[in-house]
Amino acid sequence: MRARSTIVALSLQLMLSGVFARAAAQEKLVVVNSRSSEASVIDPETQEILARLPTGPQPRQVATSPDGRFAYVASAIASQFGGSGEAVTVLDLVGHSVVNSYTIDYGDLHDIRVSRDGLRLWLTAEADSGIVELDAATGQLLMLWKTGGAKSHTLVATPNNRKLYVANANSDSVSVINRQTTVAGRIPTGAEPEGLDVSPVGGKWLWVANRGDNTLTIINTRKDRREATLDSGGEDPIRVRFRPDGHEVWVSNRTSKTVTIFDAYSRELLGSVELAIQPWDIVFSADSRRAFVSAPEQNEVHIVDVATREVVGSFYAGAQPLGMAWVTSGLRGDGTVAK
Repeated sequence: MRARSTIVALSLQLMLSGVFARAAAQEKLVVVNSRSSEASVIDPETQEILARLPTGPQPRQVATSPDGRFAYVASAIASQFGGSGEAVTVLDLVGHSVVNSYTIDYGDLHDIRVSRDGLRLWLTAEADSGIVELDAATGQLLMLWKTGGAKSHTLVATPNNRKLYVANANSDSVSVINRQTTVAGRIPTGAEPEGLDVSPVGGKWLWVANRGDNTLTIINTRKDRREATLDSGGEDPIRVRFRPDGHEVWVSNRTSKTVTIFDAYSRELLGSVELAIQPWDIVFSADSRRAFVSAPEQNEVHIVDVATREVVGSFYAGAQPLGMAWVTSGLRGDGTVAK
């Protein structure tokens, strides 16, 4: 009897620990609003805007630190008209405040990523056809890689952070940068590549959305070679995202107002989500159960049930929402709850 009581007590303790862990680790959605030059911090359960924080002019993309504490927002026109400007805004997602901003002398910044250790930032600098590496804590310039392409627009890092891949929209290619050797090369794609993402499990496959010919290019990152070309299933594919579990790839097609869904392994087109809006970015909840799709013309974010592939809701996010990031605040880098 005593042993049974002990088991029940331990089970209750584990259950309560899970409840407290979820309470301590709060999930949030960060959306950058280009027209109003701000970022909205949103509760994804209630769709309540928890904070609206100012950024640099016309922000486009956002990335978050591994522990979910900070968001880094890249501003597109910071130095587009000469001179330096507020290129990166650092947001505290726990205290809901602006804690820093960095200025650099490279122009037309667009995409931004954070290294898996949280120490480095990588940004595309379209005007300079390069990738800028900054110290995440200070904003100090550490490296500039020339991509060799035109309009280096979006980027993604492999899970081990050894390589960066950059879509060159005006030269129909993806540049690959080996961070260990600083060697850059280019891989041909379809016409006008823009969105790209790498498989979260192993990082072997890179999918690229080509807006100019409505195709998807699949690249083997072990060989840095194009291995397949698929029809995107829609018109004007602008973003491509792997589900966090790695099983599916979702593609937003602006002109056809659809999100097409592919099996990541067989590459079969599984279906599509019909939308009443022109989709832009896609971000998934950590459990892969919901997808959030930004709609800049409507100032909204639409929620899609991943299992049923149906739109189940929408909410106001701000003026012209573009890039988004899912974040779990209060976690250490190893996924445990911070005290």
